[in-house]
Amino acid sequence: MAALTALMVLGSGAMAQDRPPSAPGAPVKLAPPKSLAPRPLGPAQEQEAPRSRPGPQDPAPGDAANRPTWGPKARGIRVDPLGEIDPNSVGVLDANSGGFGVDMWAGSTADMVARLLVRIGRPAALPGARALARRLLLSAARPPRGKAAPSGDRPPPSLLALRLQSLLTLGDVVSANALLRVVPPSVDEPAVGLVRLNIAFLMNDTNGACAEARTGIVKYNGTPWRKAMVFCRYLAGAGAGASIGAELLREQGVGDDAFFALAAMLGGDKEASFTAPAKLEPLHVAMMRVARVQISDRLAEGAEAVVLRTIAFSPNAALDTRLEAAERAEALGALKAQSLTQIYDAVTFAPGDITTALSNADALSGPRGRALLYHAVRAQKVPAARAEVLAKTFVVARAQGRLATAVRAFLPLLEGIDPTADLAWFATAAARALYFAGRLELAGRWASLALRAPLVPPGPKTVPAGPPSPPSSPAAAGLPQAAADAPAADARGRPRAPDSASAEVRLWPFMAIAAAPAGQPAAPAGAGGTGEVKLGLPPGSVAAPVQAPPEAPTAADALAEVRTVGPGPVVDLVTGGGPAVVRERLAAKAKAASKPTFDRAMFARWRKAQAAGPEPAAPARGALLLTLLDALGVAVPPEGWLETVGPGREMAAVPPPGLVAALDRSAKEGRVGETVLLALTVLGADAPEKLHPSAIGPVLRALVGIGLGREARALALEVAFGAGL
Repeated sequence: MAALTALMVLGSGAMAQDRPPSAPGAPVKLAPPKSLAPRPLGPAQEQEAPRSRPGPQDPAPGDAANRPTWGPKARGIRVDPLGEIDPNSVGVLDANSGGFGVDMWAGSTADMVARLLVRIGRPAALPGARALARRLLLSAARPPRGKAAPSGDRPPPSLLALRLQSLLTLGDVVSANALLRVVPPSVDEPAVGLVRLNIAFLMNDTNGACAEARTGIVKYNGTPWRKAMVFCRYLAGAGAGASIGAELLREQGVGDDAFFALAAMLGGDKEASFTAPAKLEPLHVAMMRVARVQISDRLAEGAEAVVLRTIAFSPNAALDTRLEAAERAEALGALKAQSLTQIYDAVTFAPGDITTALSNADALSGPRGRALLYHAVRAQKVPAARAEVLAKTFVVARAQGRLATAVRAFLPLLEGIDPTADLAWFATAAARALYFAGRLELAGRWASLALRAPLVPPGPKTVPAGPPSPPSSPAAAGLPQAAADAPAADARGRPRAPDSASAEVRLWPFMAIAAAPAGQPAAPAGAGGTGEVKLGLPPGSVAAPVQAPPEAPTAADALAEVRTVGPGPVVDLVTGGGPAVVRERLAAKAKAASKPTFDRAMFARWRKAQAAGPEPAAPARGALLLTLLDALGVAVPPEGWLETVGPGREMAAVPPPGLVAALDRSAKEGRVGETVLLALTVLGADAPEKLHPSAIGPVLRALVGIGLGREARALALEVAFGAGL
């Protein structure tokens, strides 16, 4: 073993230093981040008096990514003269840039936090939940008190290591790298070094990965670094030493057939055949790229989020494989929607295909079809024509289970269309998509248009002349169908539709959620308000729209120090002071809040429309909507709940009662970080349509309880959209 180590270390100087071309969309280098580590005052303590809160900053644009810089950078660390910085406390977000404040772990124990972090096994299905997780993991904060319990004979991983690994689980390579850049140079933990190694491979930085491997094999001498050194020696042209290293690993019982096959290929063995691994690791992806081994659809199908992101930019994957990986990575939050559209834009189509995309949309399938529709939307200069292609895109995407991804990818194109009277037929679909995306003000404008003139686009068999219409069912895209008591057609002969799917009914759940207080006090009587919020009308018609939740700041934004979110601190109740202050402020805020009136008549119409639709809704769907509204502060009467009760007992997958009880207790005691972490654990990775009210209800109440009402509203809108409410 010692001989192998010496061989690899001594031979590492011969490695080539030329960096291979970076993958498309690879991050660009920014200035080093400023460490947001709090002063080393020890574990979080509950404070009795609040600190002064920083004032708001003007939001600034910017979404540049960050090229990895390997090795600790002392200039990126603020060393407090009072003592050493606890590496578990460092972060790249503070309360003004999306973090949860330095006291977010006050009142929590290290063991409980560690046990909850390891439960994050897959990215959450809800974008709002992923944003909360990212902000939690990147926040600079004093660590929780105590120590985590050991796992067997091994010491427990540090909080820093768990945060880094959780970021990779989310597929957020850039954020994980950003956090690594502010880690103190004194950190010497194998788990942290392994994250560094894997990030370099995932970002196609073989020079950085090999530098990390040389350091790691001296410090830790573990299997991951020894395997990486075999690859690095092949890159350096030292094939003989690499072959010896691979053979030693095989003799010592290392079980990785894919690695050994790739090592043989890199060594020139033309008879070697690649064996697909059960789990595609970052090292496998890097070796396959150099060995020019094609990434098959089957390999990509089983890949985790963090690997899917890399496959999307891999030249050794077929175009359709890359497109599929890109859409899946976007759906899991590992790839920005903007990056997905750049991949769409890079696909070339014949001009005739783009021209006929709308009429042939029903025959299109998969991501390539969406790429063609993306080109078709961009090619249209007339808003009505753009709206037609967008409506059809949403229909096709819903049928293929990719509606949420399609909305996020096409969102800039949708935002560029003004809600004018001639687009009333498209208003309901546009409003629902915008509510889902958190663009509440623009959604309210489209909703107002839909309620004024709920028209469907004319069909070719019923209207001999007029503007062209999408050859699809408007109901499938959320388009309005018409009111039963309305005239059969308007003055121009355009048909109105039945009450079972009118614009008002289809938009009511979203308008009600957007208007719910979510912990915010209602406007007092005599001060421009009545003290109540009437539900069932679009935001802006009776009151100003509720502020949309902030987007989760990217790590690159945090590194460039250009990002703030919202008109003030993101969490103005949790920027400091500990649980005691959080409880005090929330109690005062609750006294000022009043619950708006629940519209039972509108709820009855909505339930009737659901039952008459192509997919009859079970009573559970009504219960889900009431749960969302109740958790956001709407007073639902007992009679409303009874209307959602079925004839027998319900069989459903529900969250563990212990987790729900812990979540409720945490929120009531003002433990911010712990509450967010428990909320993520309760939600899990279930899709919106599979979330049970017993899971989403407690989560929303807990978030509202610690002052994250806007975030709770965003989750509720995402659930409503995904569940088809």
